[in-house]
Amino acid sequence: MNGSKMRSILAVMGCTLTAVTSVTADKEPRRNLSSYPLQDRVWVGNFGGKVEVNPMVDLETKRFGRVEWKAQDDEEVEAGQTVAWQAADHVRHSQNQLDMLKEEHLLKMEATEWEHQEKINANRRSLRELESKLRSLELTPQERRIVGEEFVARLDERKSEIEAELDAARMRLDPERLATELKLERQRLIADLDKAQLDHADLVNNMSLIAPHDGVLRHLEQGDVDKGAIVGRIERQGRAVASLKIVDPEVRSEKPERLAIIVTGPSGQRVQGSFSHVEKMLDVGLGSVIHHFELEPREGQSLDNEMSGERMISVYRLLGRQARVVPKSAFLFEEPAKIQNMGWAAYIKEIWPQSEIVYIGPTAIAVAEKP
Repeated sequence: MNGSKMRSILAVMGCTLTAVTSVTADKEPRRNLSSYPLQDRVWVGNFGGKVEVNPMVDLETKRFGRVEWKAQDDEEVEAGQTVAWQAADHVRHSQNQLDMLKEEHLLKMEATEWEHQEKINANRRSLRELESKLRSLELTPQERRIVGEEFVARLDERKSEIEAELDAARMRLDPERLATELKLERQRLIADLDKAQLDHADLVNNMSLIAPHDGVLRHLEQGDVDKGAIVGRIERQGRAVASLKIVDPEVRSEKPERLAIIVTGPSGQRVQGSFSHVEKMLDVGLGSVIHHFELEPREGQSLDNEMSGERMISVYRLLGRQARVVPKSAFLFEEPAKIQNMGWAAYIKEIWPQSEIVYIGPTAIAVAEKP
């Protein structure tokens, strides 16, 4: 072997060894779990959505009638507060009827006491009369001989009837029975009033316009309006909301309260948001849903109208704990065939046997270090 060939072989071997040494050196930091950042969330996708700063909610009537405002224009109202009555004349009429029923209820309760005492007095009079009749039918032995056996038999039969009536009269005067009768009558009157109050409350609830959120009330109309009229708005000043339709089925299957978002504004500021609620679109497709989030600017961040509009929104899966977030790209190109055969869960457990996989996202895996 000539020197030129040896130098070529050594050069090739040197390059190969250098390359192997370089790969090995590069792998070591990647396999150090503590070198990856601790985070409480993993990115799961970007979706188009809409951001509204100082969002306004319309107050729409569900029936024809006169609108009567229960909160002032420009007043700050709370979620769940009744801000207006629709078809207010019906509510007023129902309230008047209820007020009359309450007055009647008091009179009936007093009358019940009086009627109850009158019944007791009547039963006592009846008892005394029966006792008097029974005494009047008592005969001495001499009188019994005079009237004869047939008459005495009829007399005894009548006495038995009166004694049965006496037993019934005494039962009607039993203190426990009297107390129960009075209690039941009172309960019936109370139940009648309770039903009337519940019926009125249902009517008021059906006729009420309720503030869906905290905010400032704006009156737009009052007086007689048609069904479906926008009579007012509630502006959520200093607040911002984001709404989006999550099309990825895996992300959509997550419990919505485990999702969070980050919105990037025109100026580049990134504002986080937390889950608010889900709106089901029953008239769309297979029951599509819209996820709503509340933006939560950090100290020093401001929400202005420039943030409003169509935005690409980053969605994250909350972990509920701190974990090392390992990008899949750290290993994907190193051993793609092995990862494909084993799957990410088994592959990560082979690299870090003492670790715990918290969540596997589309581009990263959350791994917790066991103590």
